[in-house]
Amino acid sequence: MTLSTTVRNFTGRTITGLEIKGSVVDHDGKTVKENTVIVIPIKQVPELEPNKTMHASVLLEGFTDSDDRANIKMEITGFTLR
Repeated sequence: MTLSTTVRNFTGRTITGLEIKGSVVDHDGKTVKENTVIVIPIKQVPELEPNKTMHASVLLEGFTDSDDRANIKMEITGFTLR
């Protein structure tokens, strides 16, 4: 499963790196799968400037057909600014 989002920079500063956590939880609120990735803007756009956007994805592997997938969450858990 691939979780995707659009990251918007409203910080007023340039973002040079992001850490994003993606998770899937069941109906009881327990985590089924989670993954944390470091997102560095692509080479064509080496930084995310103020008031700009970029696409970010988190890959979650290892699901079975019987896994309960009630909710999907993505959150920024860290970032670096210039």
